[in-house]
Amino acid sequence: MHAVRGMEARSRAKAEAEGWEFVAERRRSAIQTTLTFRRPKTKIPRKAWIIGGAAAALLIAIIVTGATLERMNQPTADEASSPKPTTASESTAPETAQPQPTSTPDPAPVVSDVTDAEVLDAFNAYFTERAATGVMVGKAVTGVTFSGGVVTVTFDPAAAGVTPADFDAFNPFDNLANFAATPVAFNDDIGNRLRPVIDSIVTVRADGMPLGTFSRTDILALNELEK
Repeated sequence: MHAVRGMEARSRAKAEAEGWEFVAERRRSAIQTTLTFRRPKTKIPRKAWIIGGAAAALLIAIIVTGATLERMNQPTADEASSPKPTTASESTAPETAQPQPTSTPDPAPVVSDVTDAEVLDAFNAYFTERAATGVMVGKAVTGVTFSGGVVTVTFDPAAAGVTPADFDAFNPFDNLANFAATPVAFNDDIGNRLRPVIDSIVTVRADGMPLGTFSRTDILALNELEK
């Protein structure tokens, strides 16, 4: 994360409140500082290991017992080699037709009930909240569209009251898609519902200049998500 000089404590406090663990701080330039965070790994309690070991031991015991019973029920070599007497009804009984296996139709594809308006509402609500707290990049958002699985976010420095040069200087993100992806970057109800219908997030400046793109893989990698 990049923070403006003098705002490091606030940026660090916000990230730690969201569950990130502070790792290091490095001055990037005269006006910016790079803050490095990581997501803490959840430790597996000792009790879980004990329960897992007991379950594994029980499974092994069941397998061994089943194999033993199967060997006991198998016929001996003499029994297997002795011909089984056949009755008259068995020798003359006609062969019955075996039923033919039927093919199972492929399941119908799952159709998502997520609407375009629902996607737009989630992103617009986040940008509005960021702008209300004084975040410059939040104030600069002037438009959000969603089409064909692509969320496009437009930024206009003038909307934040700064020039394009000042916007680039104080923007803490090398790729603004990192900021724009926040509404769907977490393992919560909104993120889990909307992520499957979003293929990528594209950010552009009002004059058409690209400001960065995130694919679905990039979004998942933000917080080590699985889907």
